[in-house]
Amino acid sequence: MCERIDAVPSCAGAGGGEPAGGPAPGLHLFGYGQYAKTQVIPNLSTKLRLECVHEVNPFQLGPIDEPGPVAWDSSGRPRAQEQIANAAVAGYHHTHAPLVVDLLERGVRHVVVEKPIATSQEQLDDLLAALARHPEARIHVAFQRRYLSFNEHLVRDLGGAPVSMSASVFEVPLPARHWYRWPVAGGTVVANGCHWIDHFLHLNPGAETTHLHAQQLGTQLVLALELDNGASASISLRHEGAPRRGVRDRCTYWHGDATAIIDDLRHYTAERGYRKVGQRRAHPYRSLEDMYAEIARRIALDLPGDPIDVTRRSAAATLELARQVEEHR
Repeated sequence: MCERIDAVPSCAGAGGGEPAGGPAPGLHLFGYGQYAKTQVIPNLSTKLRLECVHEVNPFQLGPIDEPGPVAWDSSGRPRAQEQIANAAVAGYHHTHAPLVVDLLERGVRHVVVEKPIATSQEQLDDLLAALARHPEARIHVAFQRRYLSFNEHLVRDLGGAPVSMSASVFEVPLPARHWYRWPVAGGTVVANGCHWIDHFLHLNPGAETTHLHAQQLGTQLVLALELDNGASASISLRHEGAPRRGVRDRCTYWHGDATAIIDDLRHYTAERGYRKVGQRRAHPYRSLEDMYAEIARRIALDLPGDPIDVTRRSAAATLELARQVEEHR
């Protein structure tokens, strides 16, 4: 691995915290794939200042005559002398949890971690232990569905928890050698299903799982969850279908005599009894923008991150369902 990119300093020279000329806290990014380029970096609020990007292929940058305001480093991990105040982890799935643990041990204050939280039970155990050792650290898990503009209307229109859910999800077919297919990536449930599992738990705060079941039915994976507050969820995941419009999903939520439907993160409708009580539209990427804006605000103001129990519930349910899929494969 290169120690530095030619003509560009490694992140060992990048400082953390506030710059001399402004109040924006510094941020170090780990991972420079398509998602980081198109979503993480563009959506970072002006409240944060990108200082360093790790895990860069030098050929992506082209010729550079002199260092700029952002340091670029081919290393996938922080350097020994690197000063990091805040970080975002957006690399390969199996690197998320180990990197977060490393950053917590270094004393990093805020860490943004993309989904999935962990790809194995061992990783999750190590992460939870590190969070317990460093209660002063703030973790922000980037599950965009937690930040849907529809969420507040959904909870109000349904009348609160328990909220049950049924989701039909089509993910576009993956190329034969796509890295999501790597064994270390955790499989379909960990890589993709975690979004809908987490959203279901997010809508039922504090509720614990009492039953989890995963089953392969032909070309679809069916996941079932029950919570101790009475809520239940069924999630159908498949990669077979028309890819014309990319990822598609229809999620139905209900409580009592109320039902709400979210289609493709674009359309929201809600009904109670015999009348419609809500109808809204949103751009499908709005939740990503809202998520990063809110996380940036929390970092800039040094506000708390996600409670450790929220992280545990989401990751534990996802990993158990993934384990069941592999067990019956």
